[in-house]
Amino acid sequence: AMESEHETIPPPPAHPWDGLVIAPENALAHAGLAALARGDEPGLSPLVVHGPSGVGKSRLLAGLVAEWLTRHPG
Repeated sequence: AMESEHETIPPPPAHPWDGLVIAPENALAHAGLAALARGDEPGLSPLVVHGPSGVGKSRLLAGLVAEWLTRHPG
């Protein structure tokens, strides 16, 4: 039987930003995404994340999703 989409999504980590290296290349993006996840800056949406390969865009977005799910369960 095929697994449902919900069964394949891992639960959010206890600390969504753990393991993320914040460097000059991603500090501004991290600050914006963290504020958006907290709900501090609703005017940041929609937010465009752009940059070269390997600077952590996917990891930043994963942190945003994990923090949002932690703060807004269900």
